[in-house]
Amino acid sequence: MKDSSEGGELNGYLGQGTWIKGEIHFTDTLRVDGKVTGKIVSERELIVGRTGEVEAEIEVGTLSVAGRISGTIKVKDRVEIHRQGRVYGELKLEAPTLIIEEGAVFEGSIDMKTPRENSPSEPAAVEPELKAVQEMKLDS
Repeated sequence: MKDSSEGGELNGYLGQGTWIKGEIHFTDTLRVDGKVTGKIVSERELIVGRTGEVEAEIEVGTLSVAGRISGTIKVKDRVEIHRQGRVYGELKLEAPTLIIEEGAVFEGSIDMKTPRENSPSEPAAVEPELKAVQEMKLDS
């Protein structure tokens, strides 16, 4: 698991044997080794440890899972599901960074947004290249 000192300051820790039902907002990093039911929101990092269980609507910047998560999960930057991790539900990624280690489990759907090199509104970027190729063939 990623050391919390790498990503930022640990704002909160929910230990094994502790549970929360409701809505949690935090500013930097939260590690869950207990149980959370409800909603979790942050621009930064959520870490779910091996004993952590989360049944929630989640909106975070980065997610690292070694425990169990179920629900709707929206992530802006990066998702890591470690070999002990279990993720069930709908995963929506704004950046195409998803790491699933061997042995990890993911069941559900993934909506991964990827940057498009040539969007439908930019067809002119392709046409000059085709024209140049056509001209080269005609000269040969």
